[in-house]
Amino acid sequence: RPPQPPAYFFVLDVSAQAAQSGMLSAVSTAVKECLDDLPGGERTQIGFLTFDASVHYYSLKAGSANPQMLVVSDLKDLFVPAPEDLLVNLVESRECIDAFLD
Repeated sequence: RPPQPPAYFFVLDVSAQAAQSGMLSAVSTAVKECLDDLPGGERTQIGFLTFDASVHYYSLKAGSANPQMLVVSDLKDLFVPAPEDLLVNLVESRECIDAFLD
């Protein structure tokens, strides 16, 4: 069996305080700048989750120009709404990932 591809899952605070302080912008820029340096080459998998008063999962399918946000507001009964779409191939979904980070 071949080794599993490397997977990177980034969790970002998108609260008003994070946005106003510039932290969200700085983190988004830093993540975007490091994507080409992640180990794994063309097999690298990537995903994102953001949070404030709720949790936001993102579908970053290849060929999609913009990510689809899936919101889970019940934090006491947290679930993953679409587990098969949360990790995507970095190379194939790069356009959508860049749009998300912008």
